[in-house]
Amino acid sequence: MSETESWPSQPVGTSSAPARPDDLDQYRSEFDFAEATAWVRNNYVLVAGLLLVLAEIIWKAQLLSHMFFTQDDYVNLDIAITSPFSWHYLTLIGAGHFFPGVRAVAWVLARVSLYDWGLDAGLVLLLAAAAGLAALRLLRTLFGDRPAILIPLVIYALTPLTVPDLGWWWCAIESLPLQLAIFMALNSHVLYVRSGRGRHLAAAAAWLVVGMLFFEKAIVLAPLLFAFTAAFLMGARSWLAGALATLRQHIWAWLVYGVLMIGYAVLFIVAFSNSGQQATGPSSLSAAWTFALTMVKDTLMTGALGGPWHWLPVQNGFYGLAAPPAALVFLAGLAVVVVLIASIMLSPIAWRAWAILIGWVVCADMLPIVFGRLYPGLQNILGLETRYVADAACLLAICVGLAFLPVIGSGQKEPAAVSDQTPVSSRGLLVAVVGEQRLRYVATALVAAFLVGSIWSVRAYESITPGPAVVRTYVANFKKAVRLAPHDTKVLDQYMPQQLVEGALFGKKGSAESAVIGDLARGKLAGRLTWIGNPVGTIDGLRMFGSDGRLYPAVIAGVYSVHRPGTGLSACWPERRGRVVVKLQSRTSIFDYTLQISYIWGAAPRSVTVQYGNSAQRLTVTKGVHSAYLPVHGHVTGFAISGLGGHGICVGSSEAGRLVPYGPPVR
Repeated sequence: MSETESWPSQPVGTSSAPARPDDLDQYRSEFDFAEATAWVRNNYVLVAGLLLVLAEIIWKAQLLSHMFFTQDDYVNLDIAITSPFSWHYLTLIGAGHFFPGVRAVAWVLARVSLYDWGLDAGLVLLLAAAAGLAALRLLRTLFGDRPAILIPLVIYALTPLTVPDLGWWWCAIESLPLQLAIFMALNSHVLYVRSGRGRHLAAAAAWLVVGMLFFEKAIVLAPLLFAFTAAFLMGARSWLAGALATLRQHIWAWLVYGVLMIGYAVLFIVAFSNSGQQATGPSSLSAAWTFALTMVKDTLMTGALGGPWHWLPVQNGFYGLAAPPAALVFLAGLAVVVVLIASIMLSPIAWRAWAILIGWVVCADMLPIVFGRLYPGLQNILGLETRYVADAACLLAICVGLAFLPVIGSGQKEPAAVSDQTPVSSRGLLVAVVGEQRLRYVATALVAAFLVGSIWSVRAYESITPGPAVVRTYVANFKKAVRLAPHDTKVLDQYMPQQLVEGALFGKKGSAESAVIGDLARGKLAGRLTWIGNPVGTIDGLRMFGSDGRLYPAVIAGVYSVHRPGTGLSACWPERRGRVVVKLQSRTSIFDYTLQISYIWGAAPRSVTVQYGNSAQRLTVTKGVHSAYLPVHGHVTGFAISGLGGHGICVGSSEAGRLVPYGPPVR
């Protein structure tokens, strides 16, 4: 063959043309699509679970778009932005809570972008997504890829019990890491029990630490692991035998968990004792019982059925308490009884799951309230707080699965249909009396009722919480005002609006505008605002924030001085015998707390005397045209200025009353 000849592009005897690039791409696409379809078909439970978590995040993102910062959020972000990153800051006790992890997160976010709801709510969504995926992972680890695991996943993902907790940012940053830690610690612990590998024990211990760093409730997580292991992982006939078996076989795990619990308890006790706060017991056993009964009956049980349907708005429409109708309470109680009886008849050890759920609710959700904040008269209100049982949603989902599904590797038998040859048992009796098909109908009806109730409850919650929309505008306005304010703008320091920070709860230090709004005037904006607590002396250009969050001139609403005819100096009040007497248009009120004096002084600074009723106060006047303020009280029709030292002072318009925002705002 000569060098000019070439080999044929196709084998001898073939007549097909060479494949074109676009044909190859189409072939690959068809091949990839077929592979993907086969993978989805083989992993449809996983895919359905992932889609459910995605739907949950979209749903919760819509809810968070409706919410905004409130109350503790501002106070704790103020503490974060004004504190160095130190052990003292991380161990600060807040309302009895010890949460270094929450403090650390707030410290970082406050410096990245203060009062940035998009950023902070985005972190909440990220944690919610992580917790949802962790729930899916644990359910697959415990029960395998069976379609039935989607039911407990739906319960956790869509229960309204977590909604108020999610919309209150500070509470969400406490609760969601705990929920994530519950699922991940359980998952790692199950893998450790099955394999004995140290890395799974290390992971479980790490998640236990994460939970405790964010919420002290996580100290109950180690006992939960023990109860769960003894009840469902040891294959023993009795719970006690399982407890003894796991103590023998997994002693190192319980020692590790125990050391972590003791270490955390010591840190908590030291921090709590240094905080000056005190634990308070319940006012009576009756109050504790009423609180516990309300929490279980009106909050937890109705939430398990998709309730509460109705909410009681509080905090000026920022938050809601469960307010279920009596019909729902009855239906929820009936549904709980049916589910309990059915589960125990289907599985003789199902009662252990419900015992674990009750134990968690009592130890993690009830006791901290009973011995921390069950003040007289609050037992019914606190029992309606769904955020106290938000973490119980995790246990509810897990225990529903444990009650109805066999745990992989536990020795439990798979559910089987009953035939004529099946020995008579509680399962057989239930199926024989009710019928297997009817049992499926009942289960489907309960799930459908839960879904409808959840959607209704969340929509109802959004409708009774209009407050965040108003405050979002308020915060946007004061952020803009701080950026546009001239250097050294004098601003009257007031309490924040109650819908943002309740002064009665947090005091002047925590609810003052200088604390909340003032935190923005840092870094490049430092020096923009100078806060005036009590206006006394010469203060020019005093401003104050209005109810809409914009920065207005501060003017007096009250009694004005009598109008003087003329212009310029001819309009000044005359001086007679070294005194200037200013007459007011009418007698002042007992609610007139501030006197404002406009004056012109042409000499060196001097202290003069202002006589207002029976009180005489010293006022330093300075050269130029100025405004001065003095605190006053009493019924008067005028005031006098003396001690001029032979110098003339021009006193123009003066007013006695209350300072209010009025005029064009800073733009």
